[in-house]
Amino acid sequence: MSKSVESKVTLLTEEQHWGDARGNGQLEVIKRYGTKTGLSDLAVLLGGYVGSHTTRDGQRAGYVWSASSNVSQFVRAVDDDGDRNYNDPSIRLCGARPALPSSVASSLGLSEANPSRKISGVDNAEIDVVEYGEYPQTVAFANESPEKADRLTQELEKAYQADQNKPTGKQNLTGKKYTFDAEKYDAYDKPFNAKEHAEYQHKGKKYIRVEAKPYDYDKDHSVLSNGKKPETGKVYWVEVQPIEWLRDPSGICVARQALFAGVQFDRDRFYDGIFENTNMHNYLNGPFWHEMQPSRVQAAEVGEQAAAPSRIVTGVTPEILARTLGVARTGGEGMDNILNRGGYMRQAEMQRNRDSANHDQLSRIGLTGRNR
Repeated sequence: MSKSVESKVTLLTEEQHWGDARGNGQLEVIKRYGTKTGLSDLAVLLGGYVGSHTTRDGQRAGYVWSASSNVSQFVRAVDDDGDRNYNDPSIRLCGARPALPSSVASSLGLSEANPSRKISGVDNAEIDVVEYGEYPQTVAFANESPEKADRLTQELEKAYQADQNKPTGKQNLTGKKYTFDAEKYDAYDKPFNAKEHAEYQHKGKKYIRVEAKPYDYDKDHSVLSNGKKPETGKVYWVEVQPIEWLRDPSGICVARQALFAGVQFDRDRFYDGIFENTNMHNYLNGPFWHEMQPSRVQAAEVGEQAAAPSRIVTGVTPEILARTLGVARTGGEGMDNILNRGGYMRQAEMQRNRDSANHDQLSRIGLTGRNR
């Protein structure tokens, strides 16, 4: 059985999405917003599937996991038209739309927080949108004209390349990293392959640099918010932005959109409905929870002299990541070795002996399939 970690983040259940057979249990905020769920640009770049339907606020909807199973022991999923669907737990093309239980949302102050904006729902019922945390979401300069977006992206890439060549170190790094699965959407039999993406600052904003691995079986189902279709292997810059949560009257907060894709729900081919035992649960409450905590931008900008590399980070650190994933720090063993043993070192550092060792490594932090 997978090693479970403390639950701070979850996914909505089937009942919370659609209600039970008598129509009870559906969240009021889902009644108002609808069941169709948009995918962030990051989710699309990581292999998420989007369809032709749109959400209440005009975003293209896609396939999204729930926390429930169906009668055949597949994972209940939300189709791009908002209806019920199901999927094999080992696929990577479904997006994940995190939700915060009411107790967690209350502890973060979201229950009483003033909404950052409101969305008009069914019958003009208002939906409160509150903000907490941050995450890479939208391709850089998505709201600019194509010509200006290309020019600004080239400027960002040029600044990145210049920073790589500085002998004094990478001064435009915030010190924070995001961890995603490097495997493609159709790598059904391959375990989680951790790849870290450093966060960079540029002119007061934060970005990550992502090599696209989109769902490319059918180009019509991989489209970014700027209308472009991502190209496999091409580098994209994704802006780190505040996470928007839709607040339910019960106190539960659910992300407005699916924030990532490309992560297997579980390594097992069948799902017994116990979400706490899954890879997805451990990913949400390990890397995702810590990496959604905000970092702070340094004062120095590109072309200026930074006083020192930034150490001001309120997100994940190696110690926190290892502890959250259940990896004990032992006397005399370096943290790099601990993380490598746990399967969360950079992709290049994991390359050696991966085929023979990866399953054993990942099992120690709960990112392998359960033994049934």
